[in-house]
Amino acid sequence: MCGIAGIFFGKGGDSLPPGRSHAVLKSALRTIAHRGPDDEGIWESSGREVLFGHRRLSIIDLSLGHQPMLDVSGNYAIVFNGEIYNHKELREELSGAGAEFQTQSDTEVILEAYKQWGGACLSRFDGMFAFALWDGRLKCLLLARDPFGEKPLYHARHEGQLLFASEPKALFSLGLPAQFEPNVLADFFVFRSVPAPNTMFRGVQKLPAGSYLNLGDVEHELKPTSYWTCPAQPTAPAFQSEAEATDELIDRLRSSVRFRLRSDVPVGAFLSGGVDSSLITALMCEEAPAGTQIRTFSVTVGDRKMDETPYQQMVARKYGTLHTAAAIGEKEMKSALRKWYHICDDLVADPSAVALYLLSDVVKNAGIKVMLSGEGADELFAGYHSYSRFLRMARLHGKLRAFQWSYPLARELLPFFSAKGRTASELLNPRFAFHGTSSAAASWQMDQMLNDSVPTVPHAWTIGRPLSPKATLRDLLVYDMQFRLADDILPRTDRSTMAHGVEARTPFLSTDFARWALQLPDQLKSRDNISKYILKKAAERFLPHELIHRRKISFELPVGGWLRGEFAPDVTRFLQEQKIAGIHYPFFSALWRQNCPSASLDVFWRWFAIESWHREWFP
Repeated sequence: MCGIAGIFFGKGGDSLPPGRSHAVLKSALRTIAHRGPDDEGIWESSGREVLFGHRRLSIIDLSLGHQPMLDVSGNYAIVFNGEIYNHKELREELSGAGAEFQTQSDTEVILEAYKQWGGACLSRFDGMFAFALWDGRLKCLLLARDPFGEKPLYHARHEGQLLFASEPKALFSLGLPAQFEPNVLADFFVFRSVPAPNTMFRGVQKLPAGSYLNLGDVEHELKPTSYWTCPAQPTAPAFQSEAEATDELIDRLRSSVRFRLRSDVPVGAFLSGGVDSSLITALMCEEAPAGTQIRTFSVTVGDRKMDETPYQQMVARKYGTLHTAAAIGEKEMKSALRKWYHICDDLVADPSAVALYLLSDVVKNAGIKVMLSGEGADELFAGYHSYSRFLRMARLHGKLRAFQWSYPLARELLPFFSAKGRTASELLNPRFAFHGTSSAAASWQMDQMLNDSVPTVPHAWTIGRPLSPKATLRDLLVYDMQFRLADDILPRTDRSTMAHGVEARTPFLSTDFARWALQLPDQLKSRDNISKYILKKAAERFLPHELIHRRKISFELPVGGWLRGEFAPDVTRFLQEQKIAGIHYPFFSALWRQNCPSASLDVFWRWFAIESWHREWFP
């Protein structure tokens, strides 16, 4: 795990004096030093075509894993952020084919895998990664990102060079001017973040999850190539019964946990008390070497409605973990929130990220560098309430259109179908049926929120699709994996943990496990009003019944009270200054005069977040 940065000069070579370009890169590495506090390295190719920089968080092969790393021939070099969990198996296969290794690191396995299989090596990796690999023989640069987007990779053209880094702030230290891009406002308000390839910064792009760029020169078109996609359709199940499916789920997830325990430093677990993290903790304790006491960590808050402490304690007692419950108060939350807009320069407007950020500091101070986490389970097994709500609304939509029922009648039915804030005409419009679980009322209020100077249709809708009422449950899962998981959940987790030099590993996002889970029939994921049906069946073999079969608790902060309280002066100032081009401020002023009603709170919070972020980066 680490931070990477670099400059691709191309065939013309470096236009700066060598000492100057090294100094610039060293400055960029300082901006992402939190991602790799243990080591630093810089390397330049012999023809001065490429300059690599690296900050290391030592996890595997602590003594010999220094980067940038070259192969034994000296023709190939890499800077790598992430972990390849099946590196031992790949090492054995590559050694049988004649590869020579100098270290036990997974980084060297990537180099040898590329030499053996070329770009096809990407589909052989079980892991999370973002890397830049220089092929000195072909004189080309390969930039690649893992299938689900667990690790970030940004790039930009500047003065005839291609700059790349783990975070946009490093690109600015490399010389790229920071400029706001207002044309992504519609994407941000719908998705709570900006889906790839765009970002909040003009000229800065992020490599989409599951894709790569292969460049022989800076002038080449920056068109990513996808190497991993979700399976097109569910396949006929290979199992004969529900019990067999449950057995296979456990075996596959157990294998994924076992691989993610590979580390030369201690591994802990985030334990929220929900099914996902509790099941991961249970399997982790069973797979850890004998005599190992696993450390688990959680957040406790004062709100009884969100307090999952009893369930966390159930799991900790049952499996004998050394559990730390960090009590985080409102004061600490609000203070950390103000820091978030610098930490997360590619903004994710999720206030709950600050809890993970603060908890990661507790983890670091406990001496733990690697943590297992439950991200991905909700998207693979239909854990969000929005899925069942959409399917109910889709059925209603079909009936209303088929029988041409009147809008007044539809309006009366809206509250029953949890369609808060929607008009009858919007309910009958397929475009607004579903935009992912992170979207809010913004999707149909865009014409009021934004002015004519910017697009009011999200760019992401041109690369994905607004789902129609004919969508299946699996369609919803794939949609959320593309937009919510890759550009919201995983970036939030990466930035919160890596800000403290902590690596988060996600067993549910093994490519083999995820591919298998996505091919399960819908009825094994949602049945009899039970979400994550088959996952809960599996969990029944490890966890108490009262933990599994309870109402799902979403970690939500009292942002409405914060906006009307401590942040009220900021809100007033933002509305007066009107700094962001493209935003129609009268819309938000009206919401503020209405005391920020709950139906519009999500939208208002996103506006407040981007205003706060904008002043951090463009004071």
